[in-house]
Amino acid sequence: MKPTEQIQKKRAMSLNAIIGKGYLSKKRVTVGMATCEIAAGSQEVMEVFEAAMKEGLADVHLSQKGCVGRCNLEPTVEVIEEGRIPVKYGKVNAERARAIIERHIKNDEVIPEWTLERLEDGAAVLGSEKKFDIAFCDGPACIHGSSKELMKILTEECGKAGVDGQIRTHLSGCLGMCGIGPVMIVNPGYFIYGHLTPESIREIVAKHLVKGKAVAEHLVDEEKLSNRFMRIFGDLGFFGKQMRITLRNCGVIDPESIDDYLALRGYEALARVLESMSSEEVVEAVKRSGLRGRGGAGFPTGMKWDITARAGGTTKYVICNADEGDPGAFMDRSAIEGDPHTVIEGMLIGGYAVGASKG
Repeated sequence: MKPTEQIQKKRAMSLNAIIGKGYLSKKRVTVGMATCEIAAGSQEVMEVFEAAMKEGLADVHLSQKGCVGRCNLEPTVEVIEEGRIPVKYGKVNAERARAIIERHIKNDEVIPEWTLERLEDGAAVLGSEKKFDIAFCDGPACIHGSSKELMKILTEECGKAGVDGQIRTHLSGCLGMCGIGPVMIVNPGYFIYGHLTPESIREIVAKHLVKGKAVAEHLVDEEKLSNRFMRIFGDLGFFGKQMRITLRNCGVIDPESIDDYLALRGYEALARVLESMSSEEVVEAVKRSGLRGRGGAGFPTGMKWDITARAGGTTKYVICNADEGDPGAFMDRSAIEGDPHTVIEGMLIGGYAVGASKG
C-alpha cells in the first residue's frame, strides 16, 4: 500500500475514533490547557466541566485545546454548536464555568459579558445577535477583482431583503485562494464562495442569507491545509485578519490526540514526500517556498537543508530548537504545545530531505 493510501486509511480510522468519543454531540466544549492557561487557573475550570460530565451532562463533547493567543484573557473556553458561530469565553474561573454549564450548555443562554469579543472591546457577542458572519478576502488578487465593491453590493441586497440586521461583514487578510477570487466565506458552516460577481452575490443573498440554503454552483471545494483557526475565531477583531499557517491548529485541536491531527489531514505531506519526491526535490520545493527561520536572522530554510544534505558524514540529526530565549515570546511553545504533530511531521520531512536518520 502506498504511503498516501496508508495515511488516508488512518485518517478514516481517526475520524471514526473521534466520532465514537462523541464529537458529533449537540455541543462541543473546549478548555484551554496550555501552560499559560493552566497558570491562569484552567485546571480548576476543566475539573468543573469533567465533574458535570460525570454527573450526566447530556449530548456534550468535552476536550482540551492549546493556547489561542490571548494570554491576558485566559482561561478560555469555547462552546461550539452546529449552525451557530462558536461562542468564546474568557477569564473563566470555576464559578463562571458552573454558570456556563447551567445557563449556556443546559439552557442555550449565551452570557455576552464573558465572551472574548465583549472583554476585548465592549462589543456585543456576535453569536447571540447575528445570524451570519461574512468575510471578504482583501488580498491583492481579490481587491483587484473588486471584493470591496462586492461587499457593498451584498450589504445593499441584504438591506433590500430585510436581513441586514442578521449579518456582519468584514474584510479578512489574504485567504490564500488567489486563483478562485474574489472569495467570500460565510459562517456558520465555513461556506467558501469563489469567482464572485454581482449576479452571484445577489443569488447568494436570496438563497443562502434569506432562505438558509447554500448555493452549490458558487461554492468552492477547498481541500487545502488552510487556516482552519478562522472557522472558530475569525469573527473576532483580534483574530479576523490573521492568516495562520504553523499555528492553524493551535487552540482548535486536542494537542495530545493523534486522531485529531490525522482527521485534519495530518501526515499527508510526509506521505506525499515519501511516495513521490526525492530528497533533492524536497529541498528545492522548500527553497521555492521562501520559508525562513523564525528567529531574528530569518535564515532561508531551503538553503540550510541544502547545506546539511551536502555535508559529509554518515550520521545526521534533525534537532527541534525549542529555546525560549526571549521572555514572553512563546513562539516555539505555542506550536509545540498546541500542535506537536506538526513539529514532528516537519522534522520527519526535514530528516528525509537532508539524509538524517535521527531526530
